[in-house]
Amino acid sequence: MPDDTRPITTYRMGSCNAAIWRNVNDQDGQSVAHYSVTLQRRYRDKDGNWKDATSWYPGHLPQLILLLIRCTWWIASQEDSAADDAVSAEA
Repeated sequence: MPDDTRPITTYRMGSCNAAIWRNVNDQDGQSVAHYSVTLQRRYRDKDGNWKDATSWYPGHLPQLILLLIRCTWWIASQEDSAADDAVSAEA
């Protein structure tokens, strides 16, 4: 049984992270996977403790763009693989 409390994969660039989550829903009697992406930034506060943030400085935007492109490609590859499996099952 998969651990639904953890992302299926993560990517990191500098202090920015992207996590991809897999959610399975029942659609017309079939299990269908849907993916979502969360973004966060890690930083240390004045006491040296690690914190998470979901706000961005302009310098983070190129990192976010590249992370989102990676996530898009990863999700597309999963959907392509699922489509290939469906075609093979029909043959």
